[in-house]
Amino acid sequence: MSIFSSRREFLKSLGLAAGAAAVGNGFTVQALDIPSEECLWSTGAPASSRPSGSVYMGGFRAPALDRVRIAFIGVGGRGFSHLAQMCVMDGVEITGVCDLKRDLTERGVDRVRKKTGKKPAGYSGGEMEYLTMLRELKPDAVIISTDWSSHARIACDSMRNGAHAFVEVPMAVSLEELWKIVDTSEATQKHCMMMENVNYGRDELMFLNMVRQGMIGDLLHGEASYIHCLVTQLGDTRGEGAWRPEYHTRINGNLYPTHGLGPVAQYM
Repeated sequence: MSIFSSRREFLKSLGLAAGAAAVGNGFTVQALDIPSEECLWSTGAPASSRPSGSVYMGGFRAPALDRVRIAFIGVGGRGFSHLAQMCVMDGVEITGVCDLKRDLTERGVDRVRKKTGKKPAGYSGGEMEYLTMLRELKPDAVIISTDWSSHARIACDSMRNGAHAFVEVPMAVSLEELWKIVDTSEATQKHCMMMENVNYGRDELMFLNMVRQGMIGDLLHGEASYIHCLVTQLGDTRGEGAWRPEYHTRINGNLYPTHGLGPVAQYM
């Protein structure tokens, strides 16, 4: 069995097991009124439908760049903080800023201009303006901090237009979207990384270092969770509050499993 079909079958078996367990516990898809393509046990496309010419990305290393030209898609909250950090990093040139809202785009452009002395191109006014930016500027990489439903689409479009894609958590909202990201990355030979920030927190990295040095001993059990009060977002109409609470009303589960599970998985 090829590595492509075997990994799909493995995920499919996990998905079917999860589905059976969920039904056994009285949890049904219909009860939550969630489209089937958004269910965790949706298996996506079969291995036989993979694009021809794709190359497995395990171990892939892109050519080194002396200077990385970066564009930003979504600079409302998290995206603006990423932009502010990149403004003070060596070896980075911010070439473009895109957001649905013109004032947020202008705020991002102004921050880059003040911090670096260079004014990046600004794009706004429509949901597909990021495509115009990608085609005109041809950045080396993009940082995507939009609403969750558009993460996978924008990541795939970015890779198809020659850019490595760095995507905020969660990278996608269905297994079908995740396989599209895998297929697009393999076909274009572009990296696509989910920016799980908790993996790189100071406390988490400190404990990881201690584990690697054997200071903790053999880890036999771990627990992880994600507890985050979002009540302040309920009145927000311009940031995450405009769309994020809907996911919490439609889906009964941990929507950020990698926040808790990511560091623990590394420790193990």
